[in-house]
Amino acid sequence: GLGAIMILKGDYSLADKNLKKSLILDPDNFDAQKNLAICYFRQGKNEEGIKLSKEVVGVLVFNSNNKGQYKIEK
Repeated sequence: GLGAIMILKGDYSLADKNLKKSLILDPDNFDAQKNLAICYFRQGKNEEGIKLSKEVVGVLVFNSNNKGQYKIEK
């Protein structure tokens, strides 16, 4: 998505905004959560990045019905 592209371009402020908008629309969007954590680390917001990373990793459950797909459980 646009957030990931902005990370690649180094525009972390715009990436942050776009990823947060994505998560408002789809709070379980793993890619947006992962990319937001990366964005936090790249901005030097290490505490936020660590917190979000732990949340994302802590709730991932492999869904064997959809091989290679993950679902978020809360």
